[in-house]
Amino acid sequence: MRPKIILVFVLAMILSEDVQAHDAVVNGIFYNLDKATKAAQVTYSSNSSEKYSGDIVIPEKIECGGENYVVKSIGMQAFHLCHSLTSITLPSSIESIGSYAFSYTDGLTFMSVAADNPVYDSRDNCNAIIETAPAGGGMLCNGYPRKCYSHRV
Repeated sequence: MRPKIILVFVLAMILSEDVQAHDAVVNGIFYNLDKATKAAQVTYSSNSSEKYSGDIVIPEKIECGGENYVVKSIGMQAFHLCHSLTSITLPSSIESIGSYAFSYTDGLTFMSVAADNPVYDSRDNCNAIIETAPAGGGMLCNGYPRKCYSHRV
């Protein structure tokens, strides 16, 4: 009988453990870290009560555990369902944005990208993030960039 009690206790501990979808949290922003390349990716928390809200400014670099990382990407669904997110500002270091990164961000009213970002822009205060230099040569389709992340204002 004792092994069953121990097994139930161990299973309860495993199931109650908060599975993290991130390696680090710096100033309220969740990141996955690539220690080999010193690159950071903005991601989300697996805890549904820890959604992004308000005005978010993604830094170009972060420090974690005494190491410096360059913030190079926004992960898939990083801001998904963040209804209270009101603005997002991306640095020049962002090179990729994952699928559905800004889906269902109903409260988002301002999007901006650093003017010197070589891949994305938010020209003329258009309140959108426009991919201007996709991998493979910056091709346009019918005169429009390949990807545009926008929202209704």
